[in-house]
Amino acid sequence: MKKVIIPLFIIIVIFVIGGVGFFSIKVFKKTESSNQHLTNNTASGDISVNIFKDQTDLCISINKDTVGSFIGKSISKTESITDNTLHSCQYFLDDTHTLSLTHDYTRIDTKIKGHELLERKVTSDNSIPMRNYVVIQANGLINEIYLVFSDTEFVSINRPNGKLISEGEIISFAQKLADFFMNGEPDVQHAKKSSGSIPALAEEDVIRNFFNLIHERNVPDAISMMSTALTGDDSTKKAWGVQFNDIKAISVLNIEPSLPESWTENSHTYKVTLEAYVSSDAADAPIPYYGWGDNPNFRWVEIIKKGNLWKINSLATGP
Repeated sequence: MKKVIIPLFIIIVIFVIGGVGFFSIKVFKKTESSNQHLTNNTASGDISVNIFKDQTDLCISINKDTVGSFIGKSISKTESITDNTLHSCQYFLDDTHTLSLTHDYTRIDTKIKGHELLERKVTSDNSIPMRNYVVIQANGLINEIYLVFSDTEFVSINRPNGKLISEGEIISFAQKLADFFMNGEPDVQHAKKSSGSIPALAEEDVIRNFFNLIHERNVPDAISMMSTALTGDDSTKKAWGVQFNDIKAISVLNIEPSLPESWTENSHTYKVTLEAYVSSDAADAPIPYYGWGDNPNFRWVEIIKKGNLWKINSLATGP
């Protein structure tokens, strides 16, 4: 079974990413042909977008009301960072925390390589309706999302520090912003399904948080998120603890509802795509490596509602 190997490349990254104190700043070269580029790039398979009607101020092109409606939070003010090489906007969630967007004309592959040198996981989310890259930090939290129009044009989403925006909220925001770029209006189906059978993103957060706790070696808290039916007695909890401690790294790549027509009010199941690295010590477990195989791994996770809380009720390898 593969292990995580951490190379020592950190110093190089400061040059590649560009800047330490304000990571959301992205620099691009502005050209007089930029407007033409925005509308005439589909011949190569790239996305055409006309949202950027004001090339001098991103805060006008994507205004605070639009961002506020997409993120579901009030934006108190915006601050534009614009010069000959930069079009960025900071959207203030409070006096100090901002969600930052940057319209960038540098190469996307350079940005991705920079994150990889920092040992960050770079993946994509199939629920976002355009080419994208989701950058995940070592603690399992999303660091940045790139919405890509072409190899040399993209918008980066840099989330604020702290817990003002959850993992589910930042993914939902990226979904709506991508749909805005594609169609000029958000796809409300990503926020709430019309049938009501697909739940709010808070349920997905429960699953993400569960695997994040395992990744962060916070095994007791992960076990506390499991139902009594799954943990049983103290010996069963101990067995789960042994398994989780043998997982050296795990990250959620995708979450999607599984057979929602069979859901009940208090029981929902999701298909979760995971990348997991397990210790070689687990080769001698009753089930070798506890059933974790070559990546990606798939688990069907049932959550059940107990009072006002959702608990992990099963971790199955099939529906």
